[in-house]
Amino acid sequence: MAERPFEPTGTTVVITPTGGSAFTMEYITITPPGWDGGEAIDTTTLGTVKYRTKMAPTLIDIGAMSFTAEMDPAKIHDAPINLPGVIVITIPDIGTWTLQGYLKSITGDQMQVGERATCSGEIVITNTSSDGATETGPTWTSTGTRRYDLADQPLEQLRLLGASLGVENYATLEAGPLIAAINAAIAGLE
Repeated sequence: MAERPFEPTGTTVVITPTGGSAFTMEYITITPPGWDGGEAIDTTTLGTVKYRTKMAPTLIDIGAMSFTAEMDPAKIHDAPINLPGVIVITIPDIGTWTLQGYLKSITGDQMQVGERATCSGEIVITNTSSDGATETGPTWTSTGTRRYDLADQPLEQLRLLGASLGVENYATLEAGPLIAAINAAIAGLE
C-alpha cells in the first residue's frame, strides 16, 4: 500500500536476541525486508493440450533487510551475531513492524580521510520463534496518525491488500468500491 511521501527521520531498528540485551546503531540507511511469493508452480501434465498451466505458491519468503550505520567499533565488537530474537522497526507517525530474525553480519566500510566512517549490516528474517520451532510471521502496528492514499495503486495491488485485510469479494470489486472497503477495514483495525 503506497503512502503519501513521508520523511523517515527518527526511524529505528532494535534487535533483541532472546535472553539478551537490545542492540541498535546510529542508522544512516535502512532497507526493509521484501515479501516474495516465489516462482509459479508448474502444473502442466501430459493431458495438457495447448497451454502450460501454473499455480501460485502458498508460502511467502520475507527477505533479508540491510542497513548502513555510523561505524562504532565497540558496538560491532559486541554485536549479537547469529542470535535469534525480535527485530522491531519503528517509523515515527507511521507504525511499528515486529519480525523474528537475527543479525547476520556487520562489516566496516572503507574508511578514508574527510569521510564519515560507516559500516553495513544484514538482518535475516526467519519467521520462526527463537527456538526455531514455531512459525511466527511479521506483525504491523499502525500508530493511526497517517492516512494512506490508495487511489494511485494498480487494481491487482488493491486486491492483494483487500485479501490480506479479509475484505469480502476483494477479487471481483472494481477499484472505487474496493478502496472504500479497504479503508473501512483499516479503520476497523485502529
